[in-house]
Amino acid sequence: MTGAPGQPVALVTGAGRGIGREIALALAREGCPVAVVARSSDQVEATAAAVASLGVPSMALVLDVTDERAVARGVAAIVARLGRVDVLVNNAGIAESAPFAKTNAALWDRHLRVNATAPYLLARAVLPRNIAARTGTSFEEAVAAMARLNPGGRLIEPAEVAAVAAKLIHDDTTNGEAIVLDGTACLRAAGRRGAGAPPSEASL
Repeated sequence: MTGAPGQPVALVTGAGRGIGREIALALAREGCPVAVVARSSDQVEATAAAVASLGVPSMALVLDVTDERAVARGVAAIVARLGRVDVLVNNAGIAESAPFAKTNAALWDRHLRVNATAPYLLARAVLPRNIAARTGTSFEEAVAAMARLNPGGRLIEPAEVAAVAAKLIHDDTTNGEAIVLDGTACLRAAGRRGAGAPPSEASL
């Protein structure tokens, strides 16, 4: 089973519940095949089934996104099943909290591995397969596009984040550069500047 011709194939991490699940379903409603990735097999299977019920190909994959070899194998499996990966949504993340004096090295490292290293590993696994054929606009234009889609600025509900993510896949703004969906100052600044002006350091 491969993706439908002309429709972007999406890989969504942390897609078992919450924002990730909503993004996977929103992309499926746009006609995109979706690879559903998370740590919980029950949640992954449930989301993948919901995606498939919308009439598009889906794939459930239980994956530790902090494991470089596992990520490489997982992306290869997705490409073998769905044909390619056009859209990478690095949604998986953790937010464990503790007073700074009680934040030990293990907690610090866990946050870095899940929230920073994992997106790097996934991007490195996905981009070499399609970067030569990709087109897109600049990061500044991508942020401005988000401002047009959400002029209020901050995205709060999972469905709001999912709606913007789904719109962006049709806006020629995904080109391998980071896109922040929850940056109030960044979105509002982009809305004031318009697409042509570069973002200020403070707004990013």
